[in-house]
Amino acid sequence: MKKLPLLNFVDTLFKNVELDKTLIMGCQHLLLSNLIMFEHLFRKGLKTNHTFLIGKAYSTDKTIERKFIKKGVYVHKYIYSSHRFFDKQFSQAINSFLKYVARETKSLSFKKILIVDDGGELIKQVNDKKIFINKKIVGIEQTTSGYEKIKNNKLFFPILNVARSKAKLSVEPPFIVDAIITEIQKNLEELKLKPKNILVVGAGAMGAVLFNKLNKWLKVDLYDISLKRSFNKNMSLNKIISKYDVIVGCTGNTAISKNNFKLLKNRTVLISASSSDREFDSVYLRKLVKETHDPHEGIFVKGIYLLNSGFPINFIGKEIEELYDIQFTRALMFSALCLANEKTYKKGLVTLDEDIQRKIIKQNYKI
Repeated sequence: MKKLPLLNFVDTLFKNVELDKTLIMGCQHLLLSNLIMFEHLFRKGLKTNHTFLIGKAYSTDKTIERKFIKKGVYVHKYIYSSHRFFDKQFSQAINSFLKYVARETKSLSFKKILIVDDGGELIKQVNDKKIFINKKIVGIEQTTSGYEKIKNNKLFFPILNVARSKAKLSVEPPFIVDAIITEIQKNLEELKLKPKNILVVGAGAMGAVLFNKLNKWLKVDLYDISLKRSFNKNMSLNKIISKYDVIVGCTGNTAISKNNFKLLKNRTVLISASSSDREFDSVYLRKLVKETHDPHEGIFVKGIYLLNSGFPINFIGKEIEELYDIQFTRALMFSALCLANEKTYKKGLVTLDEDIQRKIIKQNYKI
């Protein structure tokens, strides 16, 4: 098993943490870096039979999934269908997962439940259904899309907000964008396409960095719902999309609906760089071709290329970010899990300890 120095560093910050009386439920990308993080948790006493995980079909490395299972971790399985919205089928899978966990944990002895989430659906369902309401629960949310999903809910337990931590927002986007650009280049080369005009939709943390990096070697425009951040401050999206060869969605919502597909030029390439399959009404296009259980199957239909089935281009069933980059995100999550286990917090969203953030950033620049 590979070792990641930043995770080793976090381990030393929490050398006295003991997880032998803790149960973890997680919705996580089942990738090598997460397996390495969980190895650290196991060494701190977390029992594999107290660990329950569900992955996302589009971001699961089957080899890593098998390694988790071999260790005795429960990994919930479900079948992805290209003819259904992923968020809906995943919500149903989470519901089934929670029923299993509730049933299987009745005979287990533990003092605290940690919910480590990517996308907010697991935390939302536990919270809304008041599952395990009599247990001590702390959640950890990793992504902005998850934060957006739960931020307005009445929360019945504390949730460490790694998603909007200063450390994550400042350090993570550049290396995620590098992986996205690598995949964009690879896919365009495979399709033998040489786009002249590219549009990035969404000027958030990820979209802004992607625009700036792509703009160094291609003609790129930026559009945001906040028009003051767009290249053209006086026009709506549906008035401009017909001029672009490639459109990259970074909004986390539906950037281009099926009603606007007719406005796209022939052979437009649609690429998601956000979450799930939300950016482009992807299921509408997928229903026009034969159903598949492969979330990475690119399609060409109605004169539109939909890369990676509309899922984020940097999730291809294996880790493509450099481990020495993505370890930064895992280090933040590892620290949040340790803090959640040791400290007592008030209900609601909680800022990740800023001193810990600074220490991880400082160490990251040393390695």
